[in-house]
Amino acid sequence: MLPVVDSLYERLRREDPELRIENEIMMMDSPLDPAVGRDFVRTVQDCLNAQGLDGTPQGAAYGTDAPQFSESGIPAIVLGPGDIAQAHSKDEWLSLDQLTRGVEIYGNLMRIDIG
Repeated sequence: MLPVVDSLYERLRREDPELRIENEIMMMDSPLDPAVGRDFVRTVQDCLNAQGLDGTPQGAAYGTDAPQFSESGIPAIVLGPGDIAQAHSKDEWLSLDQLTRGVEIYGNLMRIDIG
């Protein structure tokens, strides 16, 4: 458990000794290793920056297959248009602007000579 969460639980228990807290982690992915694919990440950052987007790497609070690739030494990132709040739901949607920008970015990445 995260130390900040543990300290919050402890404070709540002190305030109410009868409080019962149960916490279950349903799924936990490993973080991506920044050393794996550092050049690939830089290439993607440059591509995003050229499109006027922020290419700063950041964590994601959801599960993906990327950690399994990273653990195997294969460079991996999570990159896609849309909002995770709408993803994988019965009402999933994506604006046409986001779709168009995503196609352009993926196309630009595929044209880069990483040889």
